[in-house]
Amino acid sequence: MDCSLREAVALANSTPGDDVVSFNLTYPATVTLGGTQISITSNIAINGPGLDSYKLTGSLTVSGNNQSRIFGITSGTVSVGGLTLTNAAGSAIAQQGAGTSLTINTVRVVNNTATNGGGVLSQFGTLAVRNSTFSGNSAAIGGGIYFEGVLMTVNGSTFNNNSSSDSSDYGGGGIYTQSPSIIVNSTFSANTAVLSGGGVYFSQTNGTNALTIRNSTFTLNTAHFGGGLITDGGINSLKLGNALVAGNTDTNSGTSTDNIFGPFTNLGGNLTSGNPMLGPLADNGGPTQTHALLAGSPAINAGANAQAVDENGQALATDQRGKFSARITGGTVDIGAYEFGSLPTTFYTVTRNDDRNATCNPGVDCSLREAVALADSTAGDQLIDFSGSLLGQTITLGGSQISITSNIVILGLGENQLRVTGNNLSRIFSIIGAGLSVSIGDLTLMNTAGSAILHQGSGSTLSLDTVRVLNSNAGSSGDGGGVFSAFGTLKVANSYFFNNTGRDGGGIYFEGAAMTVTNSTFYKNHSLDDTDFGGGGIYTKNPTTIINCTFSHNTTAAGGGGLYTELSTTTVRNSTFANNTAAYGGGIFHADGTLNMGNTIVANNTGSPGPDIYSASGVNSLGYNLIKNTSSSNIGGTTTGNKTGVDPMLNNLFNMGGPTPTRGLLAGSPAIDAGNNALALDANGQPLTTDQRGPGFPRILNSTVDMGAFEGVVSPTAASVSLAGQVVTTTGAPLGGVLVTLGGAKSARTITDTQGRFTFDDLEAGGFYTVFPALVNFQFAPSVSALSLTGSKTDALFTAMPDAIWGANPLDTPEYFVRQQYLDFLGREPDDGGFQYWSERINDCNGDADCIRQRRIDVSAAYFMSDEFQQTGSFIYRLYRASYATRPTFAQFSLDRGEVVAGANLEARKIAFIEEWVARPEFRRAYPDSLSAEDFVARLMNSAGFPPRTGDWEAYVLLLKNGGTRAQVLQSLIEDGGFKVREYNPGFVLMQYYGYLRRDADEGGYQFWLDALNNRVPGNYRAMVCAFITSTEYQRRFSAVVTYANSDCR
Repeated sequence: MDCSLREAVALANSTPGDDVVSFNLTYPATVTLGGTQISITSNIAINGPGLDSYKLTGSLTVSGNNQSRIFGITSGTVSVGGLTLTNAAGSAIAQQGAGTSLTINTVRVVNNTATNGGGVLSQFGTLAVRNSTFSGNSAAIGGGIYFEGVLMTVNGSTFNNNSSSDSSDYGGGGIYTQSPSIIVNSTFSANTAVLSGGGVYFSQTNGTNALTIRNSTFTLNTAHFGGGLITDGGINSLKLGNALVAGNTDTNSGTSTDNIFGPFTNLGGNLTSGNPMLGPLADNGGPTQTHALLAGSPAINAGANAQAVDENGQALATDQRGKFSARITGGTVDIGAYEFGSLPTTFYTVTRNDDRNATCNPGVDCSLREAVALADSTAGDQLIDFSGSLLGQTITLGGSQISITSNIVILGLGENQLRVTGNNLSRIFSIIGAGLSVSIGDLTLMNTAGSAILHQGSGSTLSLDTVRVLNSNAGSSGDGGGVFSAFGTLKVANSYFFNNTGRDGGGIYFEGAAMTVTNSTFYKNHSLDDTDFGGGGIYTKNPTTIINCTFSHNTTAAGGGGLYTELSTTTVRNSTFANNTAAYGGGIFHADGTLNMGNTIVANNTGSPGPDIYSASGVNSLGYNLIKNTSSSNIGGTTTGNKTGVDPMLNNLFNMGGPTPTRGLLAGSPAIDAGNNALALDANGQPLTTDQRGPGFPRILNSTVDMGAFEGVVSPTAASVSLAGQVVTTTGAPLGGVLVTLGGAKSARTITDTQGRFTFDDLEAGGFYTVFPALVNFQFAPSVSALSLTGSKTDALFTAMPDAIWGANPLDTPEYFVRQQYLDFLGREPDDGGFQYWSERINDCNGDADCIRQRRIDVSAAYFMSDEFQQTGSFIYRLYRASYATRPTFAQFSLDRGEVVAGANLEARKIAFIEEWVARPEFRRAYPDSLSAEDFVARLMNSAGFPPRTGDWEAYVLLLKNGGTRAQVLQSLIEDGGFKVREYNPGFVLMQYYGYLRRDADEGGYQFWLDALNNRVPGNYRAMVCAFITSTEYQRRFSAVVTYANSDCR
């Protein structure tokens, strides 16, 4: 429940295996270090909210407070992503250890300082930087990065306004490197070095190291020598391909070295002089700022396509901006990081989550429907994006689809961060028109009546990238539950189709020009056709290519649980079809045409005939497939490397990285290293660099590709089982608060809930376990249960028999005490992580009485101070204080508190609660409906203790007059920072009575403690908390035995 970043990393360092540190905060948030770095010594991924959406990168900031570096890495494989690192003294990150690996992905490294490497100091290991921004960092050498390790790669990143102050030997405003380095699709702008290399300084220390730069832009950088770049090595030390190095300044006497100082190898397609005709550094789309090429720029279509490759030598799919920004348009790649004409330059930003249909004021007041209408009515290509204020929200359509009739790119905030729902009343998008080009990315489309997307148009193209299509239903007479696409081209990448339903093609129905589906998962989609066609996952009758995809648990009453293909050519490579069900062709039904298949797993599907594949005309095997049951499949073509009659040993469908869940290979799977590297190709015939999960997950390990969509071995989850049971008294009443300890094949502990129930999950089938219940003043039958689990068990039963004389108070045991804090302050049972953490905080005292007393105070106080309580219990308290200028009674608070408990959709439930609140008779009596906007706001602010007509008074009035509600005004007021601060101490004191004593406060005691917090000993909450938890009244809630006294508070 309550864990700092430092504590989380320390726990990860001390825990074997790979660990992930994530964040559960109210954003925007800043974590400020207290003067010392956070040390990392193990394999850790630190995942900020920006990994879900790059627009969230700035919402979480970790600050060194200008006193220390932030992270110090001495061993391990470490990744840092989705956040901002700032104000570090001594580098934001120092990576110093042989064999270490650091990946920086979607990170803003801003305003840090050091002697070497203001942003990052990397020595002896490998460094990878992706989609990140380094800005305002400074150091003597290497303002942004100082690198001397094994290999550094920089891709899709921007270095701006970094500086090097060294005046004697080196420099490197953006980067200093003396080791092998590759920079691709990146921008260096306005960096400075007092001496050398405003953008990058490369020092060839051993005569063989090289810096390779491709499709990158260096401009407006300044240094005494080599404004853009400098190398102190030979001609092979610096290699440039499609590099734009122009418009930089060398303050030395001449201009010949403004851009590059030193020799370089020209790989082709470079622009190193003249006016490149660039726009300013700006947000041109994507996670980092770029310099756009202006019309007429000499860099347009002047590059060398052969040099448009990434750090792995694979063809670049996009320019620096990423999704939908094609790296090559017009047949020839542009020079630099930006591709002219790749994305629309006109942006319409959606700000509303409703379905208003009026006039769009982009970026100010605009719904999705209005943005599309504006784009449709405007000449040229348009891009629609979304305000960061919509993060985590759902746009609900009002009953009709949104029609798209022009070339549009719709780019959301992340598939987990923004949803559009048809509200089970309509489809979402209708895209009809010849020649249209529509791209949709980073969104969830859900709950539609009819296909989520209807796409029709000769010569048109629909591209979906990182889209989730969920719970859409075209009905028993409509095809394509998720997407219906006809006559045009359909491209699907990195997407997830779940629980969509249609007559044919539960996930996708395709009868267009060509379809490509890559790195995507189809799970539990349904085709309702029970006569002739089917395709639970996909139905296709035209050319289709499927690569790196997973089809699992899709169903149809006809043919092809996973895929139905006919009439044309379908090619499937490195994909997995498992546990799909059909009347015939459980995994794949091939009616006619050509089905090419290589490096693919088709197993454990159900259908008759053709449990795995039914093909009347025969499958054209490309080789290296695993087909468990070949009955009715008629396998022909190249059968070299095929495996039949064997189980692929697949894990359950699980999110193991990347945007889509996948089915991993268990240890011993016959699919491991059993594929053919020559078949591991993308849709363009280029070698695959990753498996289905994407970057960070190589397609080939151990020199030979695996069969299927997943590369590598995972630990089994398929065999995991659970153990659950109940503790009851001799009268059959459930007993909560019993500590249950698991021993044997796995050690764990939990505590029973109010129903006396307990559960242990993720246990190994076949393992031997022991279960011990314990609670003071009780004996148990049986006292211990020993069993071997061959499957999940849910009926483990213990009977608790009370002692004749109770000699202890259960509140004195750490586990019972911690659970009670959850119940009394948060209104819920403990989550496992919080229960373990807080009880261990007390157990760590190892019996030291003074330590236990102090820890109990710390632990208990933390629950009121927690963000969860402030969002729930304090929320109710502030509603009463603002609405009626009074404290709620215990009965009032308890009743309303039960409606606002942490969990799914908390914010939506809070909004609904306030709407119900303002409709209550007592509120309407206090604030009659007849009040004008001005009078309502004035009366409410007076009740809340605000001076009349000050602060946000005008804003609240304007909100009401523009269609806002009383509930919105009230919610805004109780979330006012000043109001929350003012009511913090009164709420803190009141909750001591409501939480610990479960009664109304006596006025004398209340005023005493409020005075203590406000006046006599400001901030001394510990004395107050101690007084309550050591009170006789509190302890006797649980037992007649009283262990502590107020005199213990010292």
